[in-house]
Amino acid sequence: MSIFNTQVRQMGYFGRNTVSTGNRNDLIIQQGLGNVNRANGNGGNDVFLMQGVGNKNIANGGAGNDLFIIRGAGNEQIANGGAGNDTFRVAGNGNLVRIDGGSGYDTLSLEGQGPWHNFGSNTSRLRLYYNPATRSFVSAKSIEQANR
Repeated sequence: MSIFNTQVRQMGYFGRNTVSTGNRNDLIIQQGLGNVNRANGNGGNDVFLMQGVGNKNIANGGAGNDLFIIRGAGNEQIANGGAGNDTFRVAGNGNLVRIDGGSGYDTLSLEGQGPWHNFGSNTSRLRLYYNPATRSFVSAKSIEQANR
């Protein structure tokens, strides 16, 4: 995924923050301290950097092959891939990370420490990567392919 010809959007810091983009390839940085930080990618191949420390960080990819990098330390991190072949990289210390890949063939990589669970209704389409260096544990069902 090229970052050239990409529109960059950054979330606000306090309160309820929402960013919605069009059908371009966007880089959306969620680093707010607010109660709810919501980013809607809509169309295009978007990159979401979820590093907020707020109560709830929500990213909705929409159509396109999106990349979600979840590093947040907030109470709840929610990533919804939508249509397309999406990639989710989780390296945060959030209390709860919920991932729903949506339609397409989606990839999940757990790269940090934390209690990951509740992956949504489409877990049969996720490829699961386990990082033994961090002793990350994932509980999921109906995984078609698991890679180490």
